[in-house]
Amino acid sequence: SGTANTLEAESTLTYDGTNLDLGDAKKIRLGASQDLQIYHDTESYIKSATASVNLILETAHDAYIKHGTETMIKCTGDGAVELYYDNSKTFETISAGVRVTGNMSIADGSTSSGKVALGTGDDLNLYHNGTDSYVENKTGDLYLSTTNSGDDIILYSLDDIQLQVQSGEDAIKCIGNGAVELYHDNSKKFETTSTGASITGVLD
Repeated sequence: SGTANTLEAESTLTYDGTNLDLGDAKKIRLGASQDLQIYHDTESYIKSATASVNLILETAHDAYIKHGTETMIKCTGDGAVELYYDNSKTFETISAGVRVTGNMSIADGSTSSGKVALGTGDDLNLYHNGTDSYVENKTGDLYLSTTNSGDDIILYSLDDIQLQVQSGEDAIKCIGNGAVELYHDNSKKFETTSTGASITGVLD
């Protein structure tokens, strides 16, 4: 009709009254500068050339990314964002933060990467440098505590346990199948033995 916009069809475009079919590499292009493009060319694409792509649900419905019937990502209206591995939920946001189901793995790094960092200034760091594991506190005191009466704090190792002050001086050594040693200013003052204990210096 005289009021309709022109549609310039190509041989790979068909409309059967129900479906609009485009061939490979033929694009649906939206925007004054063709900024948003939807097409298939070996793989499928939703491509934005100039701005963000927003998926907006006007009401609190859920949004899914799926592989067949298996969920990969679920975004719940007014609720959690969930991540899945082979259709099993492993990560989700909650009102108080996040929840991980299973293990959380961070690749080997150094003292400046590959960390779990806690605190506003990354004050508490947990990391593994490829050889050793560290719990590093950069400010304030470090507390190990239990909240229930009768619960213990147990340090367990198949080898030695060694506690040092920041300068690298020994404070406590728990030697596998051996002594427990206590130090003062990096000088050993007390150690357990197979028959009891040994003191270096004066017992006040």
